[in-house]
Amino acid sequence: MAANFCYVCYSTELSNRDGVLVCDACGTQAQGAIEEQEYQQGIDDGKAKKRIKATTTQATVAATANVEIQERRAKEDLRAAALSYCFALQRLLQVESVMRQVWLALLPRTGILEPDYFRRPKRPGPDAAGGGDSDGGGGGGGGAGATPAAGRQHGSTSAATNDAMTAAASAQAARPMRLRAALWRHLSPQATLRVAFLACHLMREAVTPADIIAWAAVGQLPFFELPAFAADAGTAAAGAANKSAGGSAVALAPLPALCVTPQIWDTPSRLASHARALASALGLQLPPVNGEALLRRAALELGVPPAVCGCAQQLLRVHLVGRAALELPRGRLKAGAGGERAADAASPYAAVMAWLLVAAKVMYGIGATSGSRGSGNWPAEGSPGACAATSALPGAPPPPPSWTHWAAAALRRMELARGGIPGSPAQAGALEGADADAYLRLCLRVMFAQRPGAGTGRRAGAGGAAAGGPALAGGGGGDGEGGLSEFRQLFLGLWEDAAEEGEEGEEEHEEDEGEDGDRGRRAARRREGDPGAGAGMEDGGGLASPAAGAAPEGERAGGAGAPPGAFAAASSLGRAHPDYAALLAACAACARVPPVALHRAVVKAEAVVIAAESAALLARESGEALGGWAPAAGALQPLLAVNGGSNLAEQLLMLAQLQEQQQQQQQLSMGAEELMQAALLAHGAGGAAGDSRQRRASDADYAPMDDGSSGASPDPEGTSSGAPPGRSGRRGGSGKGEHVEQMRSKLDRFKEKNRLAQQRFRARQKATMEDLKARQVHLDDQLKRQRSQLAALQKENGFLRTMLREQQGEGAAPGAGPAAATDACSAAT
Repeated sequence: MAANFCYVCYSTELSNRDGVLVCDACGTQAQGAIEEQEYQQGIDDGKAKKRIKATTTQATVAATANVEIQERRAKEDLRAAALSYCFALQRLLQVESVMRQVWLALLPRTGILEPDYFRRPKRPGPDAAGGGDSDGGGGGGGGAGATPAAGRQHGSTSAATNDAMTAAASAQAARPMRLRAALWRHLSPQATLRVAFLACHLMREAVTPADIIAWAAVGQLPFFELPAFAADAGTAAAGAANKSAGGSAVALAPLPALCVTPQIWDTPSRLASHARALASALGLQLPPVNGEALLRRAALELGVPPAVCGCAQQLLRVHLVGRAALELPRGRLKAGAGGERAADAASPYAAVMAWLLVAAKVMYGIGATSGSRGSGNWPAEGSPGACAATSALPGAPPPPPSWTHWAAAALRRMELARGGIPGSPAQAGALEGADADAYLRLCLRVMFAQRPGAGTGRRAGAGGAAAGGPALAGGGGGDGEGGLSEFRQLFLGLWEDAAEEGEEGEEEHEEDEGEDGDRGRRAARRREGDPGAGAGMEDGGGLASPAAGAAPEGERAGGAGAPPGAFAAASSLGRAHPDYAALLAACAACARVPPVALHRAVVKAEAVVIAAESAALLARESGEALGGWAPAAGALQPLLAVNGGSNLAEQLLMLAQLQEQQQQQQQLSMGAEELMQAALLAHGAGGAAGDSRQRRASDADYAPMDDGSSGASPDPEGTSSGAPPGRSGRRGGSGKGEHVEQMRSKLDRFKEKNRLAQQRFRARQKATMEDLKARQVHLDDQLKRQRSQLAALQKENGFLRTMLREQQGEGAAPGAGPAAATDACSAAT
C-alpha cells in the first residue's frame, strides 16, 4: 500500500492523478499505486470485475491443487527411486566385497600363485608321457616315454630299462605344459561362475544358479568381457613392440584365446553342487536359501497378486523353514539325464517355487473341475468352467479370466525383460537379420564352444556339433539370410540331438520316475511316429520352453479329470488340468527349471501340507477327547517330600500311562497319514491301481488323441466309439472297473479299520482318564491327611520344647543337677 506522505519533502498533501499519488508541494511521484475499492467503481463494472475474479480464482485454485498433488507424488517417486538405487548400489558393493574375499581365499589353494605351477606333476611311467602329448607340450617327451612302455611290454626288468624310465619321468616333469592346460589344471574357467554364485548365496540374494548361467550366456557378467579386453591388450602390446623394435617384432597375446573364451559347461544343479564343495573347502558355513526373497521376486516377474505371494510365504515359513530342503545339494550328482532331472526336482529353488503354485491352488482351486472323475473333457477356453469365477478363500482377490492367457502374457513379459533369448526351436527360427547373427555367434563362441579334448561323440557335449564353428561364423557375419539359414540348421540340429539324449535318459531311468514313469513310453511312441505322444511334456533339451506350456488348450486335451472340490492334488503331468499346466509353465520359466521338476516339487509340497494338516486335525480331536484336563507338572512333587518314596510307584505308573497314550496318538496319526497317501495314490492313478506295473499296462488308456476332435473314431466293425482305442474294452467291465472296485473296497476296509481303532482308542482313553481322576482324588485325600498329621506333630513338638525349657529352668535351683533335669524330660516325654 502507498505511503500517506511525500518521502522527499515529508508533505502530507498528496493528490491522485490517474491512479498515482503526486506531492502537491514538490511534485514528486510516489512509488506505490492506489488500490481502488469496490464502492469507487460503477455497479456494472464492479459486478463484472467481481464475476471475472471469482471464475479466475476457482480455476487457479484447482490447477494449483493438481500441481501440488503431482509435485508431491513426483517427490515421493523420486525419493523411492533414489532410495532403491542407493540400496541396490550398497548391496552390489557388499556382494563384490564378499566375492573378492572368496576369490582371494581361493587363489592360494589352487596353487596358481606358485612359481612353478606350470610344471607337470611328477608321475613316472608312460601315463605322464601320454598326458604330455595330449596337452601339446614340447617335443622329445613322447619319444622318451615310449621306450619304457616297450620294455615293460616285453617283460624286461633290466637296470637299463629302469634308468630309462627314471630319465624319461624326470624329463617329462621338467618339461613345461602349455599355458592353457596349466591354467585350467589349477583353476577352471567355471570357478568364476561358482565364486559369483557363492557370493550371492552368502549375501542371501534372490539369485539362482540358473540366473548365473543365463547371465553368463548373454555376456552380462564382467568375466565374459575378458575376450574383448584381451584382444585390445594384445593389439596395444603388438603396437608397442613394433614401435620399440622398429617394426620387426611381433608381440603375442597376453593369454591364449581359449583361456579368455567363456566356457559354460555346468548345469544349474552342478553349479550349486560345486559351489557347496567350494564353500566346504574354504571352511564357509552356508545359510539356507532365502525363500521369501525368491517368492517376492517371482511374484513381481509373474505379476501374481500380493495375496498369493503372502500365502506362499506363510506356507513356506510353516512347512519348509528350518529343513534340509532349503540347503544346497551335497555330494556328487548322478551321471545321465535321470540324475539331472532328479537333481532339478530336489533343488531348493524348485521347492520354493512350488509353494507359489500350492498357494495359487489353495486360493483359487486351480485343478478342480465340476465334471465327473475320468471324463477326460476339460472346459473349453473362455467358458465359465475354464476358470473359477470366485476365489476359494474368502477375502482373496478375484482370479484372472483365463489362466492360459495370463501365463502367455507373463511369459512375454519375462522374455522381454530377460533379453529375448529363444527358448524353443520355433522362437530361434523366428530371429532375423542382426539378431540371428548375434545369437549364432553366441551359440558358437559361448554356449556350444569347443571343449578341450572333446571328441565328436554325443557325450562330449556340443563340441562335436560345433566343430565347424569358424566356417559358420564367417558365413553368418556378412549376409543376413545366409546367417539365418545356417543358424536355423545349427540350432535345430543341436536341439534334435538334445531331444534324443533326453529320450535315451528317460528309457534308462524309467524306474526312478515315480508318478511320471510313463514319459519314457511316450518318448518311445514319439520315436515310432505318434505325434500326440509328447503332449504336455518338457522339451528334450531340459529347458523350460515357454511355447510348450503357454498354449495347452489343444495339447492337453486328453487325460482324466480332477475330483470335484476346492483343492485338487497334483497327479501325473500328462493328465494335468489346463489351468494348472499354464501356471506350471509360467512358474517353471520364471524359476528356469524344467516343468517336470517343478511338478515333482509341487507333489512333494502337497504331501507335506496334507500330512501336517492331518496331524493337526488329529491333535485337535485328541485334545477335545481329553476335555482339556491334564495333570500339572508340579502337582505330584509334594508327594515325594511328604511321604518319601511310598507314592513313587503310583506316580511312575501315571507317567507310563501318559506315555502309552501319546504313543497311541502317534500310531493313530500314522494311520491317518497312510489313509491320505492311499487316497493320493488312488487319485494319481485316475481310478486305477497305484502300482507302476499296472500303470505301465494301462498307459495306452491315457495317451492323448492324435487329432483335436471329440474322440469319436470308427471301430473295425464300422461303429463309432467316443473313447480312444483301448478304452472301450475297459468300459466293458474287464480292466478298469475291477481295479476301481478293488481300490474302493480296500479304502472302505481301511476306513472301517481306522474308525474301529479310533473308537477303541477313545474308549481306552476315557477309562484311563477316569482312573487317573479317581487316583488324583485319592491322592488329594491322602495328602490332606498327611498334612493334618504333620500339623499335629508340629504342635506336639512345640509343647515338648516348652516343657523342656521349663525343666531346664527348674534344674537351675540348688540341689538339682543334670540328671534330675534329664529324668524329668524323659518322664514328660
